[in-house]
Amino acid sequence: MDVSTIFEDLNDAQREAVGAPPGPMLVLAGGIGLASGLAGVAISSVAPRLPTGPVVVLVAAGCFALSLLLAPRRGLLARWRRRRHLVVEAADQQQEAD
Repeated sequence: MDVSTIFEDLNDAQREAVGAPPGPMLVLAGGIGLASGLAGVAISSVAPRLPTGPVVVLVAAGCFALSLLLAPRRGLLARWRRRRHLVVEAADQQQEAD
């Protein structure tokens, strides 16, 4: 199979992302998967009537939700804080102008 044809229809940013060597994100994804699996198995072993697979999926979804909220630069909480800071700053400038 000739993989060079895969790159033909991609723009520069896509080509860079696909061709980049795996880095810290791969290690982080593996760690989150490992933690989700271990936590799901632990919860399932404590509550034997809970099936392991769905518990692992729910733990992984919880990890995703936490990362969505708490990511330092792109998280929802960080975005809210930046917007709030901008609104407060704009209000202070408006008060100074008045």
